[in-house]
Amino acid sequence: RPLRILTPEQQRGLFCEIKYLQKLLTGILGEKPAVESWVGPDRKQQDFLYYDRAIEIKSLFGNTRNTVQISSEDQLETSRPHLFLCVYHLVEQPSSDQAVSLNGLIREVFDSFTDSEVVELFSEKLVAAGYIDIREYDTPAYRVSKIASYYIKDDFPCIIRSSLPSAILKVSYDLKLPEISKYECELDKVWGP
Repeated sequence: RPLRILTPEQQRGLFCEIKYLQKLLTGILGEKPAVESWVGPDRKQQDFLYYDRAIEIKSLFGNTRNTVQISSEDQLETSRPHLFLCVYHLVEQPSSDQAVSLNGLIREVFDSFTDSEVVELFSEKLVAAGYIDIREYDTPAYRVSKIASYYIKDDFPCIIRSSLPSAILKVSYDLKLPEISKYECELDKVWGP
């Protein structure tokens, strides 16, 4: 079947999820628990589940308006005690120490593993996410200019499945980031435990 290349938006989304995973690998979780916690490719409601928390990752690129799209009524609802929204602000620049392509970032993660079982698990998750190592992902290179994290509390403005009329099947909506600034929290709170 023909090769399906991820859209630029999907590439950036995957890039940000891998960036988050990379952070988990640096001392927050061990290799296997970190890769197992990445459940976005498994079509779970959020992108990461570990400890008592659920994390939804979003990307903002360049001068795009300051909004993120919430693609379903499930993304900002969880049975876990803590739910966070992490927004990665990306800037495109030539490859350098600060900027890396999607392929380059994924190679960095592969190179950090010491356990062959984890390499296999990570490979399976990448395939499930629609990624294969092709030259189309050698450019562009991105740099994370900022990460904003938000703690989703009871009064956080969101649409959730449990409050939808049964006749409504699916929703997606945009969240204006300046309007949710009061929910912003320190990244250390997100990482856990």
